[in-house]
Formats: sequence, structure tokens, C-alpha cells
Amino acid sequence: MRKPAPRPAHYTIRHGAGTPDPFLCDGPLIGVPVLCGFSPKPGGWRDGKLYNPDDGKTFIAHLVPVSPDQLRVTGCLGPLCRSQLWKREAR
Repeated sequence: MRKPAPRPAHYTIRHGAGTPDPFLCDGPLIGVPVLCGFSPKPGGWRDGKLYNPDDGKTFIAHLVPVSPDQLRVTGCLGPLCRSQLWKREAR
């Protein structure tokens, strides 16, 4: 899987990028909830939502801790799912 390019802290959501909520258009990405609404289940958290600021879409998501510093994030649209491994930044 290709690693996404880093974005500057002032990265904004473009108007017309498919974002249905006008509040999110042309605004800063800082402070926008990306993960929300998860329920704790055995082995992780399920039934939450994942917001993709690149296209403005929201997906059903599941989170599974892989290690103390890694989290598998899976977003689904219908029967199609895609996962990413998120790693904690070193301090």
C-alpha cells in the first residue's frame, strides 16, 4: 500500500470536493472529526464512522488494535472494504 504524502497543517477541504456539509467546505481540516461513534466490542471498536476529507464521503468503520502503537482502520462502503494500518508517531 502506498503511503500518502504529508499535508501541511493548514490543509483545507476544497469546496465541491463531494463534501455534502457546507460547514466543512473551504474550512481548515484541523478540528474536523475523522473518526466518531464507535462502540467497544471484543477485539476492537465497531459500527463507527470514518470521514474522508479528500472526497467528503463518510464510511462505516471498524478499529482493531494491532499493537500498542498500531491501529488497523477499516472503512466500508456496502460490501467493499479497505484497511490501513495507522502508526503512532514517535514523541
